Amino acid sequence: MLSRADAGGFWFGGLGSVRCASEAPLNSYDLNSMFSRLASQTVVQDALVPLILNVDGTQIFRTAILGMSVEISTGGNTESILIAEQALGSLEVFFATAIEQRLLPHTERLTLNVVESTEVTEPTFDINDLSMTGTIHWPSELSPKSFEHQKEIHQFWIMFSGQMLSLCWGIKDAEGLVEKLCTDEAVLHRLTMVIVASTSFQRLTSGDISRLSDWQEAVKERYCVRPSRPRLAQVILDEEPESIEEQSADPSLPSDHRAYSAKSIIDIHAWNKARWKGVGYLQIDPFQPPCMAFLFEDEEGGNSIFSRWRERFGATDFNEEIYISIIRKIPGESEHFYYVMVTAKLPNSEVRKPRKVLTITHKSPTPCVVAPPWP
Repeated sequence: MLSRADAGGFWFGGLGSVRCASEAPLNSYDLNSMFSRLASQTVVQDALVPLILNVDGTQIFRTAILGMSVEISTGGNTESILIAEQALGSLEVFFATAIEQRLLPHTERLTLNVVESTEVTEPTFDINDLSMTGTIHWPSELSPKSFEHQKEIHQFWIMFSGQMLSLCWGIKDAEGLVEKLCTDEAVLHRLTMVIVASTSFQRLTSGDISRLSDWQEAVKERYCVRPSRPRLAQVILDEEPESIEEQSADPSLPSDHRAYSAKSIIDIHAWNKARWKGVGYLQIDPFQPPCMAFLFEDEEGGNSIFSRWRERFGATDFNEEIYISIIRKIPGESEHFYYVMVTAKLPNSEVRKPRKVLTITHKSPTPCVVAPPWP
């Protein structure tokens, strides 16, 4: 039988570092095949998140909510780590039952920073909806595990989660949904458990957080990382048929957050601010395709759109992540009318996972405009 130590030894040290309890000897091919199958399990693919070591210095905490990635950067000190844990925990419990409300995010990633300051007296946060980035400002004198200030901390995370709801999800009645979650879904009670978790941990371990450095004294043996590591090929595994209990009346909406993913190149708030009205064309070289220009009413919003694209894809979109479609022959419209749709490129069918929900945001200017004289 292989242990976790055997898996780590094989990955970092090769076949000679594996101490398998099996009587039959295993060669490198057998181990590669075995670990390849293990690495191809769905639970492994869903758990690909940054490793949390709680070391000093900048650290990224990440979670996924209904397919949207939420990343929080901290300075590495104990208080900022606790704040990041409470922030992600609050969002996770707030949206734990949101699948039933048919909520789908319109953005792919939300990035936040934790900043402790002596200049603020209560927790606050600010969000730049054009870039989908924000900052949590936390008073240096306020401990996130303080019992005396638990009420105000509780209220802050409720406001924080509600703000994220209106910012990242398309919903008509955000206030009504928050009220429903608080009254029918026991969100307030779940938030309380998140806030007191750090206190319970401290009582149990006599410490605030766990750090990898705390275990240095328990190290009995060290293995040097070899320059060449085994290559594990992903194996296509046969999926087991769903049981009667697992089958849903609406198979397109699974009840597991890990079954959702979001793919978007559209920062919806930036596009709303820019007010896209149409496109223009410019023929520079008769032997090359024409250039396309987007016509926006608001300069700041338009600049934000292209700044974000350059930040994500560079000056040239080599992988063609930005997908532009020109849709003509629209039923009920003049033959000279057309739509331009901007969205993210669909993933290849080979990498699409079965029983997964993929949400893709798109944008089109309205109304239609007269098409250029195509042949």
